[in-house]
Amino acid sequence: VYVGKERRRFIIPATYFNHSLFRTLLEKAEEEYGFGHQMGLTLPCDEVVFEYLTSTFGKEDCAVPANSKLDEIIDLKKAMGSAY
Repeated sequence: VYVGKERRRFIIPATYFNHSLFRTLLEKAEEEYGFGHQMGLTLPCDEVVFEYLTSTFGKEDCAVPANSKLDEIIDLKKAMGSAY
C-alpha cells in the first residue's frame, strides 16, 4: 500500500484486511480516490499514524481497541505531535 503525502510504500500482511481500523482506512481511500485510481492501493493517512495503527494489529494488549473510531485515533496522534 502507499501511505501519506509522499506515497511511502508499505508491504503489509493480508491479515490487515481483516482488521476493522484497516477497513475504515480502505473506506476513506474509496471516498478520497474512488475506484479509478491509477496507483496501487493508496491510503489517505499520515505515515506516522499508519505505522502506529499497524503496530497494534494482532497484539492482545492492543493500545487501540478494535472498536475505536479512526478519527479519534488521528486526533490523539495529532495531540501527540503527528500531523495527519
